[in-house]
Amino acid sequence: MRPLARVFALAPDCHAPNNRYANLWRRHFYQGLAGALTEVVLPADVDFSWARPASDASLESSPERTAMSERLWDQIRRTSVDAVISYCFASDIDPALVKTTVASGRPWINFFCDSTYAFDRVEPLARETSLNWFPESAAEGAYGALRRPWLCRPYALNPEALPESP
Repeated sequence: MRPLARVFALAPDCHAPNNRYANLWRRHFYQGLAGALTEVVLPADVDFSWARPASDASLESSPERTAMSERLWDQIRRTSVDAVISYCFASDIDPALVKTTVASGRPWINFFCDSTYAFDRVEPLARETSLNWFPESAAEGAYGALRRPWLCRPYALNPEALPESP
């Protein structure tokens, strides 16, 4: 894979008003990526309130998930990006969006940090991604069983927000 310079980033927690995790993911994910890449393209006009809390959201197809996936695909296909990097649950987007994006030549990297106790919440997406990124070494077996590329590394992308984590 070529070096990444311009990515489309998606962290649904940042797009759900009144979500208690929005600032955390904005600081560590969006701002961290912005510090490591030439450009980060963020989704426009999206609201994931319907998908939060994620533990309550269904993994089955829903009108909201379908509409959001279509809106995101429209934005992704109209941008010239090297990849998509996300922090998504399978209840946030349709796995077909990931598959279509990858088929279009844009790798999709999904980060997920609840893999040791909520792997079922990401597995449908993990089956389609170009790379699964997670921090828990105890989850290596679950991801390895999917026969998809994976990377086990921490998520502290933003050294300004978490300076003790180089």
